Amino acid sequence: MAPFTLLTPVFGLIGSMIFYEESVSAIKILAYVLVVRGLVLSLWQPGQIVKPHQSELEH
Repeated sequence: MAPFTLLTPVFGLIGSMIFYEESVSAIKILAYVLVVRGLVLSLWQPGQIVKPHQSELEH
């Protein structure tokens, strides 16, 4: 749950774009893309989805 707190600024930016019609520069978009990418990389565990449990292999 704690890594998702990194998305707070992203939702703040989205909210300011919707409610205050704030313009967003390319550097801000790049920064938020890097934040989301870092979140995905921190949560991604290679092999967890593809690798079946040993009990499933026995059947």
